[in-house]
Amino acid sequence: MHLKKTFLIAFVFLIATSLYSQTEFKKGVFITDTNDKVECFIKSMDWKSNPTEFKYKLTENGEIKTGFIEGVKAFEIYDISKYTRATVNIDRSSSNLNKLTTDKNPIFKEEQLFLKVIIESEASLYYYEDGNLKRFFYNLENEKIEQLVYKEYLFEADLINENNHYKQQLLNSLKCKDISMNSIKSLSYTIKDLSKLFEKYNACVGGELVNFEKKEERDLFNFRAKLGLGRASLSIKNSVDPDQNVDFDNEILFRFGGELEMILPFNNDKWAIVIEPSYQSYSSKTEVDIRYPGENQADTYTYEASYSTIELPIGLRHYFFLNEDSKIFVNAFYTYFHTLDSSMKIRYGTELDVEKGGLLSIGLGYSYKKLSAEFRLENSRQILGQYRYWDSNYKQVTLLFGYQLF
Repeated sequence: MHLKKTFLIAFVFLIATSLYSQTEFKKGVFITDTNDKVECFIKSMDWKSNPTEFKYKLTENGEIKTGFIEGVKAFEIYDISKYTRATVNIDRSSSNLNKLTTDKNPIFKEEQLFLKVIIESEASLYYYEDGNLKRFFYNLENEKIEQLVYKEYLFEADLINENNHYKQQLLNSLKCKDISMNSIKSLSYTIKDLSKLFEKYNACVGGELVNFEKKEERDLFNFRAKLGLGRASLSIKNSVDPDQNVDFDNEILFRFGGELEMILPFNNDKWAIVIEPSYQSYSSKTEVDIRYPGENQADTYTYEASYSTIELPIGLRHYFFLNEDSKIFVNAFYTYFHTLDSSMKIRYGTELDVEKGGLLSIGLGYSYKKLSAEFRLENSRQILGQYRYWDSNYKQVTLLFGYQLF
């Protein structure tokens, strides 16, 4: 119990620390309202939603300060990202099916935003994200920034239609022999398609171009082979016949499987979704002496537990980077387990079926290059829940080792 409490406290502490942990400050620059160009070190947050402020230091070891949208025209982290302030008309109509209306027209509202620069050239492309809201903006050199209009709406009450006015906007603005009507007609409202179009147009007109989306390639998917060594305990209780209450011995169990990790494309690769199919097996045998009333000699009964499972943990992982090769991570999983050839043999040779189910678990680990080690702690399992008078308590802790294959 002491170990469990210690581990839980450490887990909560690391999660809380992650909210305040320092992401690397990288070289950058921002421009003030008075057109002062300030070279500095900006905290690289790899924002998912567009920010309204940013943290910076004037020197590597200097005081951390905050730049606000009200006083900054633009800021850039060199070779990573750039944001420019703009007062624009933005349509915040929801794409949520339950919130769609029959109005195909955008509902504009003027707002001051930091827009993420995707393409910077004669024709520039910008991006804005706020939760589930995703909008693109554009302008030609020295012209006002406008939203590229795309809106989903209800058609005939139960059908979803799209207002793809952005295609007409681009057809009117990006006039070039290399851009055909058919190429715009098939254009989707995505960074990939729009970036290609703006690159093609700027190449056509001979404009110098910077693409801020062409960053260093990331490993978005990783696969590891996993081996585990655990310690498990099992106790069973009978509410009608307490003589059948049994505590099995603690047993060593082995676990093997694989891990598929999908790195989420924001917050500097600190978050990942993890799926970890695996197999493990536990078995234990114990003898129980039962003395019946009026008898001098106790009867000895053998109780056996055989418990093998195919398990599918699905969860969220957060990394704490120590350096380029080393990192600490915490996991939170929901695990579905399916039993294989599992049973509980009790007095008189009676067999109880062991049921499948699900549980929560947490883990704390360390990764060095391709190697990883993790301590995993689970909620207790109720594996005899289908029986009215039986109760069980199966608990395990596991040390897992991993090797990244790709």
